[in-house]
Amino acid sequence: MSEPPTSSTVFLYSGSPTPAPSNPNSTSLHDWIGKEKAYKDVPTFVSQELLRRVALSDVEQAFLPSKTLPISSLLAIKFTQVQTLTLVLPASCFSEKEPNTLLNALLEWPLPSREYVNKLRDLAGQAMLDGKNSIKEWTRKDKQIYLPFSSLTFWSLLHDALAAKISWERGLGWVKQQKIPPTLATRVEAVINRVPWTGSVTSLGGFLSSITDMALFLSREMLSDSHVDLMLARLAVRVSKSHPDKDSIIIAQTEFGQALSGIPKYKSAYPQGAPDCLIKKASQLRGSTTPIWIWSIGHSPPLHYGAYFVEKSAGALNVNWGDPIKRPQPAKITNGLKKWVSCHFPGSRVSFSEDLKCASQNDNYSCSIIGINTLKNGLFGDPLWSPKQRDVLRITEFLDIMEYHAGKLNFRLVHGKLVATIQTSISTMEMENPFSNGSLSSNSPTDSDSGIEEISHLQSGDSTVKISESSKENQLEFQTIAYSNKPASTTATVSPLSDLNVKGAIPVHGLKRTASAASLAADSEPSSMLSPPKKKRAAPSLPPGDKSLSPETVSKALAPKSSKINKSSVNKSSKVSKTSVTNDGEEKKQGRTMTLKSSLNEAVRTGSFQWNPTQLENYKSKLQILDPHFEIDETNPTLARLVRHSKCSENITMSMPYDTGRFKQHLQSCKGKKNTSAAANTRTLDFMFSSSRQPGIVKAPGKFKASFSSKVIKLWPCPGLRAVDDERITQYLERTESGSGGGISERILAEEMFGKQYSMLDSSQKEAVTLKQLQTHRWRLDHPRKRIFAIGEKKCLENVEGENGDHTTVKPCTECKALLSIQAFRTAIVKHVPENKNRQFVPHRYQNAAIGDMHVRNRGLGNLLSEESEDNIFLRFARQFAQGKFEKDNVFIDMIKVMVARVEREERGRGMQNMQYPPAFDEWCHELLCIRPEAYRSFQLAFGGRTERSFLQIRSSKPSFMQGIGAQTLERARQYLKDYGYPSDGPLATGVDDTKLLACFRPYYDGSQKKWFMVGGTGEPMLVADIERLQAQIDEAKDLQATKLRLWTMSIPLPRIPPLILAASPISSKNNAIQLAKMEESLLQLLIHSNQKFNVISLGSDGTSVEREARRELIRSQVAQPVHYHIQHPAPGSSPIIIELLKIGEQIMVSIQDSKHLRKTMRNNAFTGAKSPVLGRFLICYQQVCDIALATDSPIYVRDVKKLDRQDDRAAARLFSASTLDFLVQHNSDNLGLIAYLFVFGDMVDAYQSRTISHLDRVKLVLRAKFFKEMWKSFLSDAEYNMNRHFISHEADDIMDIVINGYMGLIYIHRDFLESRFPLLPWMHGTETNEHVFGFLRGMIADFSMLDVLRLVPKLGVRLMAACKRKSSKVDFKKCAAGYSHTYSDADDADLHFLSLFPTDTEIASTTKDAYEEALMIWELLGYDPTSNVGGLVSRSQAMASKDTDDEISDDEEEEDIDEQVSDRQELQNALDATAAVQAKGLPSNQTDDALDECGYAVASLNIADLDKIEKLPENDPEALDEIKKALSHILATISAQGAQGAAAVDELLRSAAGQTSNQDIPMDMDSGSAPSSTPTLNIERTDLSQLVAMRYNNQSRESAESTRTKGSELTGEAKPGAKPPTERQLLARKIYEVLRLDAEQGSSTGLNRRVRHTTAATGADNILTGNAANAQAAARTGAAAVVARRRKEFLNIELGADLATAKVDLISKLACGVYGIVFVENELMIGKVLTLYERGGGKTAKHGLVSESSSVGSVSYLPIQIWQHHRQQRFRAACGATRKLNLPRYAHLPAAAFLYFIPDGSIKVLEEGAMIELAAKFFDEIYIKLFRQKVKITLAVKKLLVTRKKKNTDEDEDDLSAKRTYDDDV
Repeated sequence: MSEPPTSSTVFLYSGSPTPAPSNPNSTSLHDWIGKEKAYKDVPTFVSQELLRRVALSDVEQAFLPSKTLPISSLLAIKFTQVQTLTLVLPASCFSEKEPNTLLNALLEWPLPSREYVNKLRDLAGQAMLDGKNSIKEWTRKDKQIYLPFSSLTFWSLLHDALAAKISWERGLGWVKQQKIPPTLATRVEAVINRVPWTGSVTSLGGFLSSITDMALFLSREMLSDSHVDLMLARLAVRVSKSHPDKDSIIIAQTEFGQALSGIPKYKSAYPQGAPDCLIKKASQLRGSTTPIWIWSIGHSPPLHYGAYFVEKSAGALNVNWGDPIKRPQPAKITNGLKKWVSCHFPGSRVSFSEDLKCASQNDNYSCSIIGINTLKNGLFGDPLWSPKQRDVLRITEFLDIMEYHAGKLNFRLVHGKLVATIQTSISTMEMENPFSNGSLSSNSPTDSDSGIEEISHLQSGDSTVKISESSKENQLEFQTIAYSNKPASTTATVSPLSDLNVKGAIPVHGLKRTASAASLAADSEPSSMLSPPKKKRAAPSLPPGDKSLSPETVSKALAPKSSKINKSSVNKSSKVSKTSVTNDGEEKKQGRTMTLKSSLNEAVRTGSFQWNPTQLENYKSKLQILDPHFEIDETNPTLARLVRHSKCSENITMSMPYDTGRFKQHLQSCKGKKNTSAAANTRTLDFMFSSSRQPGIVKAPGKFKASFSSKVIKLWPCPGLRAVDDERITQYLERTESGSGGGISERILAEEMFGKQYSMLDSSQKEAVTLKQLQTHRWRLDHPRKRIFAIGEKKCLENVEGENGDHTTVKPCTECKALLSIQAFRTAIVKHVPENKNRQFVPHRYQNAAIGDMHVRNRGLGNLLSEESEDNIFLRFARQFAQGKFEKDNVFIDMIKVMVARVEREERGRGMQNMQYPPAFDEWCHELLCIRPEAYRSFQLAFGGRTERSFLQIRSSKPSFMQGIGAQTLERARQYLKDYGYPSDGPLATGVDDTKLLACFRPYYDGSQKKWFMVGGTGEPMLVADIERLQAQIDEAKDLQATKLRLWTMSIPLPRIPPLILAASPISSKNNAIQLAKMEESLLQLLIHSNQKFNVISLGSDGTSVEREARRELIRSQVAQPVHYHIQHPAPGSSPIIIELLKIGEQIMVSIQDSKHLRKTMRNNAFTGAKSPVLGRFLICYQQVCDIALATDSPIYVRDVKKLDRQDDRAAARLFSASTLDFLVQHNSDNLGLIAYLFVFGDMVDAYQSRTISHLDRVKLVLRAKFFKEMWKSFLSDAEYNMNRHFISHEADDIMDIVINGYMGLIYIHRDFLESRFPLLPWMHGTETNEHVFGFLRGMIADFSMLDVLRLVPKLGVRLMAACKRKSSKVDFKKCAAGYSHTYSDADDADLHFLSLFPTDTEIASTTKDAYEEALMIWELLGYDPTSNVGGLVSRSQAMASKDTDDEISDDEEEEDIDEQVSDRQELQNALDATAAVQAKGLPSNQTDDALDECGYAVASLNIADLDKIEKLPENDPEALDEIKKALSHILATISAQGAQGAAAVDELLRSAAGQTSNQDIPMDMDSGSAPSSTPTLNIERTDLSQLVAMRYNNQSRESAESTRTKGSELTGEAKPGAKPPTERQLLARKIYEVLRLDAEQGSSTGLNRRVRHTTAATGADNILTGNAANAQAAARTGAAAVVARRRKEFLNIELGADLATAKVDLISKLACGVYGIVFVENELMIGKVLTLYERGGGKTAKHGLVSESSSVGSVSYLPIQIWQHHRQQRFRAACGATRKLNLPRYAHLPAAAFLYFIPDGSIKVLEEGAMIELAAKFFDEIYIKLFRQKVKITLAVKKLLVTRKKKNTDEDEDDLSAKRTYDDDV
């Protein structure tokens, strides 16, 4: 009969088990395995079977690193690569076949990730029940490799060893980088050569779960609480050995401070539920008659530590706190200490100070080391920590612990004693906390931490057993048995995997955990434990002074439970042998607890029992928690087991002394009414006449009467009940506002007085009941003095007796004290104080509004309590302010401060001179003045603020901005670094970008030179020699007009620091790469070779081809020398990866492309109709993204795909977000091509944009994208696809290479070339700052001229400063069509110290392999194996060799496509140009000339108004600058001197100064008309894409996470704006055109004037309003008919020519997604399936627009299709052409001319899931065969259709020629 199921669960720990014998219940297993049962609540024998399968044999265990192997030997072992990405479903890996491979083979194969192994572990039990016998190796598809279940354990243990190796390699590598004394390095080497790589620091308590965690000391990482506790334990050893006052010093672990911090959060009154450490520490302090100190380290949230001590002296406790960054002691610790003292030391005075001497910290990770150093300085006088000794002290702490541990490898700490351990294969000892029974104290030897001694002591009466490390082995055996809470033996029935690692735990149901040693986590457990083993509760310690217990009894009492020492098994050498423990109870012995219980109870019975002081204090503390008024008798030993319950007056007999179990059971059933005698709920006579009246304190032993009679008694006023009587009194007084309480219920009184329910009474009756109820109150509350007195029938006695002259010892009278026994009173005081936010819900009847009103009026705030109540705005504001709702509205609060200050100044008769305005308010005023001066003037009159004159005075200190690159550029750069106190060797980022400039000349007067200049032309400003010849000079320089602004910025790559506009120059749109490189050279030479060094490390630029070539020109012209780093390519035979840096002079830098720009480029590549990217068996097209946008609960908006803005950063972030990827995986997982595209390139961009991931992870993301792109090219080459039509644009390809090279270059520069370790913030390198400047310029003047730029640049400083300081928490990333989104200053989530840790070459090499393997795995998912490519990877030069210029996604075109609308300034400039042309010909009349002159004056007035507006804009913000300088100056200096620690301090400071959207899987209905994906042959069911989604969620930036559309979110950027009124410039331009039109109509009718009239009208306003878009659209409509006519002409002599002309496409048979047709591709007639279709408008820049259907083949431009090649008879196969050898479907991107014949639905049949299609016999014979026979004629006709008629350089000609070239390449 099988065992019944059980719900118990056991976890298997990764250890070194020995396999259990085969399961004897094999017959029963047949009823479970293969019977479709679930692995849940299974019987024990089923769990044992799973244990047997996953267990390692001794042979298999021998393949793993030995647990005794030293750390140094582990480092010499070479491990295989870890598979970081596995896309195979774990459940599909299990097989029914038998294992055929030994585990040693796994040492040569890639190691699955730990996460994947854990998934397999979780499924192992169910797989076993499903009949699975092995695990199929999934990476070797060509081989049938099946592994045993034990491979799961093998992999887990390999991961433990690998993780340990990586940690120690990093730590030792860090040590090598530090400048430390050679002796320290030698000591480190000696330690790692001796200490094993497994286990824990058991000799100091085992706070760390693994010895590997010690490697964290050897880094610049912050240490954890466990590390701090370990250092405290080591300090305790030192105190116990060498401190003269060691008996008065307690070293408390961090748990003590954490427990104190938690006291204010208790729902019940302290000490209910309090941790033992608080109770025990209080007992230790109370038990001492001399001063005693507690020294410890406290946690200061969120990530900080401070040191403190608590000094206990007579009647007082002093607390002193020391903090390395001068933070105050955490309020939670302070409040917790107050409650702790008031509870355990009533009447004691507690004082707090914060002057504990400690060092000053200048990083964010040394606080724990400084804390320990502070304790050592206070205790031993050690020198204080200093920045110079930072690393030395950290290594010294490491060595102190490790060297101590190395000498105690065979010992563990138990109850403060070092206990020897028995060396067996399975550890037999449970890890104990050295502070589990308190800290150092001489008063409690058994429960204290009286020094962590190297020699253990056992005290029992007068006997002491001392055992040292050199003790004999038989003594060692006794010591182990005596002090271990766990048996020292192993068992024969222990599970073979019972000490496997918890982190790799397999839940095993039905197997109960035993108390055997094998089921406990041993010393040598690996580092990967998820949770520590549960500790067994220790039996009560024996009282050392108990004379009734003999040493033999002690030894017997302390013997391990359920264990037996087989004395006969001890050999002659007295070695300890294993003992036998059975589970069936055949050899039962009394455990230590039962023996101890019997011994103590016998002592009570005989009267020989004596109380142990420490245990008695603990006992009473526990009882006081249960019953504050308990009573015990300490004088009579025979009554030691009795406890009197004050509620029912019964004496409860405990099971043994010190035990409270039965008392707790009694409390659960006692209702306080069992005993109806008069003694119930009263004190006993003994208690009433005892010397102590405090609750819970009992009859004192001995000499009470004598001491009492000697005292002088005096009557004192009754003090009432106070907190010293019951700490809940204070809680009660703080909770209620009532003046009295304890009356009879109003419900009862209503029945007695009126015979009705209270709710049925009228108001007068209710008032009478209330008055009557007040008369029945039994106590009065004295809130001011915090006391409660008895009133009513048993009122306060008023006078009580007390000692003469000592009023503090007076106790309440008996009537007041009796209140504590009243149930209603106890109920009242136990209720919690409501939170402030909930006090508004207190019923009005319990609110003392009258007293509150009087108090408020006394404070002069009576107006707040007007009768308007809730409508009073002041009352509402005060309430909201008190609730903290205005904490983030600094401007509003500062405005109130300004208005209050203004009123106070007016009352004193003072003006606003020398007013110090708050920074937030002043900054906002600057910004308002900058945007709208008129609005600021109105605001200032009403609310105050700085005068415009004051702003002008500030601006006057700045020089004006000058165009070009020169001395002023260098001076601006110097001042920039000076303003922020930035070190000259700190890294700097530069960026250059171009934008559109209003083409016009503008004169200006240079006051310094007293000359006129003209700007607006390329080159330097032109001197105006003669103002009278200004117009002539403008006409002569017409060809030199600049159309673009080239602007350079410089940035300090730290958050919240605004960029500097370094230089600006007007250029022509026709500048070539050589010219731009010359400008770049002049700027770099100026900065690099100046006296002050500018450490420029990055050169950012946009993605245009001329910009990219300009950077390459720097190398070609030898201005820059290349510096190369090489990374070995993982692919065999491939050339190494070359990372190119630039060296100009002695300066190393790298070229950078903007990562956000690349993201938009990749989005546009997916959206273009000019391409059809093919990835393996999948094709990507615009239609697929449109389907996502139109789906229910889509993460992207429709506006992102319809009328899209190509420069929309937020839309691009949404598309590549994790939410979009998740949506695809959930709803369209067969579209793996788009999934891979979004995953790889989204991760690549967020390698720059993410604030949270490590640099090593970023390296993997960019290199994975590189390998993915290389494999993509390789696939297209193998499949013979045209690179121009099926790959990304050559611009995107080039930009991506620069982005990858740029990030790797930044890594190398920061790691190898900077003098100090500086954090790398990759998102701050690029051209985003330039775009930000352009945005501000256009915000001020939409279409600016060069003169506007020169005037505006000095004003932009305040705007940039305000933007960078502004928090990004309120940024709306969900906007649509909103253009650029600037996030470079957002670093709220960035850990600057974390970003200053750079990977080594070894780590980069390893990560490179991981990136390659992940890219390889993704391509295998897409159906292509790149390793099978015999031709090798396609080089970039090969890929670009066949580049086609037309229809590429040109970055140049994207930049020009910013705003097609004509601005008002450009419109007015066009009108002026037209006027100048007319006036130059002398045609207008005098009247017209006068009108035009008036318009010219108006134009001048507008320009003067603009100039006045610009001049009044503020140029700087000295208050904001000063604020940033104060916050960053000393930190930036630290960065220069100390490296990464300074950067980390910047992060901490910014966090203190500054103050993911979940994706729900909701089903969607996919549109039936969506773009079909290719027919996959891959088994998608075996593919697990969730790992891709999880990785994307982890890596994405905040912008990507928060930009996605969520359920219920509205489009914030899609509102339709109303019609805007025309601007003044537009009105003036129209007026000018109207004057010219009237003049033309009134002119003579000569041929000349008629011609002038016609040409003027052609350039007039009407034409401007029309534009070219409408003309292009009309041309597209008429072009379709022309195309059909041409098809008809070319197919005229071919049979079925009339049908070929229209391709049988009409209003009934429309071209649409999913339609099949006969197509001509690759010189063959094939069957094509339309995946999507595009139409192109007219014009050169016209785009290929997506259409859902078309009724004319002539209107279609391109058709992305899947093709089928004729196979046999009527069948066609999908794998054809070059993709046939790859067994992949084939695609084509065809012009409409290649679509020949529409196939009706009934004439085609899809077979084999799309791998084959079949035409109907009739259609095949009558259509396909006829066309096939005329293939030659059709080929010639199609090629002629692609050759245009000879027209003059039309755009359509270029397009058709391009199509022909591409088509020729395809065929």
